[in-house]
Amino acid sequence: MIEADPTNFASLKKKHRKAFITHSCLSPNRYPAKMTFNQAFNRGRLVYGSVKQWIKEQKILPREIQVQCFPLYSILLALNQSTIDFLSLDVEGSELDVLQTIPFDKVDIKMITAEVAHQKLKTSMQKFMEYNGYETLLKMQRDDGGVNDIIFRKKGR
Repeated sequence: MIEADPTNFASLKKKHRKAFITHSCLSPNRYPAKMTFNQAFNRGRLVYGSVKQWIKEQKILPREIQVQCFPLYSILLALNQSTIDFLSLDVEGSELDVLQTIPFDKVDIKMITAEVAHQKLKTSMQKFMEYNGYETLLKMQRDDGGVNDIIFRKKGR
């Protein structure tokens, strides 16, 4: 479990889950970097590209901090893991960027759910995943638009 927001991380830590947890973020790049993160409870996100404008449009208070980010593959290497049964990816708009850092020829991820609520081009994610050997299993959306996820399954599973 990877959580960039220090307040959310403290809450997560108190749950004593039997899982690896880290106060860091998933890098939208293929290299580790300290990045700016805007804290906003469940709407916090990395600040890069046009995100500052999105934060302003959404009327979210700017509460920026610096957070160490790692590519998912780097975290998996550190944990000596190359197989993931289920990956839930919800990083408030950077999902496609994070997915594009994964060397799918070196990691076996059987199923992925990815939020697409902030993706202007949802088909871009689907095309990218199909190119990397996944099929769209299910699209989920709540009536109020609060949930908008796609579940991908690795072909042949």
